[in-house]
Amino acid sequence: MLRPIREEASRLLGDREYLAEVYRDGAARAAQTAEKTLRKVYKKVGFVER
Repeated sequence: MLRPIREEASRLLGDREYLAEVYRDGAARAAQTAEKTLRKVYKKVGFVER
């Protein structure tokens, strides 16, 4: 029953190029979200934006 899930997970984990792409995309999205949040915080606190 779990064999297809395990096989797909093994396939994805073995594909280093795919994993690197996923990591880069995730990091870019996280940085974008963090930048928006920091801008709001800087504005509320009265700091000058970077």
